[in-house]
This record gives sequence, C-alpha cells and structure tokens, in this order.
Amino acid sequence: MPETFYTEKEYRELGRKYESVHYVLHRICQEREKKVNGVNKKYYAYIPNSTYRVIKELHLVLGHLRKKDNYRTPNFLDVGSGIGMIMELAKRDFASPSGIEVDKKLIEEQKSLFGQQSIGNVHNGDALKYKEYNKYDVIYYYVPIEDKELERKLERRIERQMKVGAILIANSKVDLQIQKSKKFKRLFNGHPIYEKIRK
Repeated sequence: MPETFYTEKEYRELGRKYESVHYVLHRICQEREKKVNGVNKKYYAYIPNSTYRVIKELHLVLGHLRKKDNYRTPNFLDVGSGIGMIMELAKRDFASPSGIEVDKKLIEEQKSLFGQQSIGNVHNGDALKYKEYNKYDVIYYYVPIEDKELERKLERRIERQMKVGAILIANSKVDLQIQKSKKFKRLFNGHPIYEKIRK
C-alpha cells in the first residue's frame, strides 16, 4: 500500500460521513423513475460504491503515478458522477476533478450537498456521446449504465479514446476484453485498475 494522502483519522471520518449518504441517496433515487433527460431507462438512477474501496483505489493509483519521473498532479474524470461523491473524494489530490452526468437533478443535488464552488466541472450529457476521454489522466466508473450491451459499448469507447499512460478504475466491469488486451496492463491484483500502455 503506497503512502496514503489521507491520515487514518481522516480516512475513518470520510468513511462514516459518506457511506451513510451513499445508501440513503441510493434508496431515494431508486424510487424515482429512471427516465432522465429523455434517456429512457439506459442509466442507473444512482448506485453507491463503498467509500472505503474508492479511497483505497485512489491511494493505489496515486502511489503508482507518483513513482513516475514526469509526475504532475493528475486530472480526474468520473463517468456517471451522480451526486458528486467520488469527485469530492478525489478533489484533494487530483487537479479539478470532472464528471459526466446525464441527470440534471443529481447535479443539482451535488450543488446542494457540496456547494457550487466544490463541484468542479460536470458535463451534463450522455457518456456514450462524450468525445473528450483522451484529456484525462485517471478515469473512474462504477457500472453507470443498466443495459449491459450499452455499458459494454461505453467501456470500449472509453478504452479506445484514452491516452497512453492514462489509468482506468473500472468497478463492476461488464466487458472483460481488457484483461487480454496488449494495450492495457492491470496494475493491482484484486482491484480493477488498468493502465493504457500503447495505442
């Protein structure tokens, strides 16, 4: 485990603070109809990932990047950013965390929870049509699309557009071709973290 960017005390406080918020919002959003912004039932309304797991994954990625000779503070993209929880966790050690979110109501919830100045750059739109994945050093997602074929299409789009040297944190991955691809290297056993090593 690389040197952490949160102290143990901060780690525990973040876990307690966000874990409960995650699951309350999950229950609320699942009661809403999944049709958002005219995108008919493609996207999950909101699903939580473990705060503790996310923090550990961010630790691992930063530890890997900091070993590089040309290290600079990496930028970060959360695909399906929801209420901005992952962006909030990432903002301390990543440059201007960004997100893509199809549901305008969730973006408004993000502003309410974390404040207008806290939310960073959130693109309100369809991740399947987004064309700027190649701008980011680290890309994160947690199965944002319910339809498995569309989720697979999104994952391949991201992997195709990513720049060499970028890292993908791909929780609950649907398309597993990346595991055999010569373009990607899995960085850590037990964690779905991949580095793009060639075009």
